[in-house]
Amino acid sequence: MSTVQIRIDEELYEAARRTAAAEFRTVPAQIAFWAKIGRAALDNPDLPVDFVSCHPYPTDWALDELKQPIKTTRGVDATRSAVDCTLEAGPGEAPVLRLGLRLVAGLGREAASRLCAARA
Repeated sequence: MSTVQIRIDEELYEAARRTAAAEFRTVPAQIAFWAKIGRAALDNPDLPVDFVSCHPYPTDWALDELKQPIKTTRGVDATRSAVDCTLEAGPGEAPVLRLGLRLVAGLGREAASRLCAARA
């Protein structure tokens, strides 16, 4: 992967530095992650922001291969939700978005993972 130098606002850099430390990323990786999330959100305006932000690789989505766009969202369900957001079969051929457990305020990824493991 080739790299280029860019100028970036110091406030944005500091926010990326803090977030990168919390997410175990480098600052450049954090900024690249934010850029991918932003691009995915702009490329897929019909998707909820929660889905865009919790999908691990938003640029890999192949939404144009879906027969119908996602129009329905199902909330977090302690008995069905995975850690991250997932697509489920919906009525007919339309996919339905199930929100992930990590979106529950205060739960966190680690606790959500333990809950999923306990259900298995």
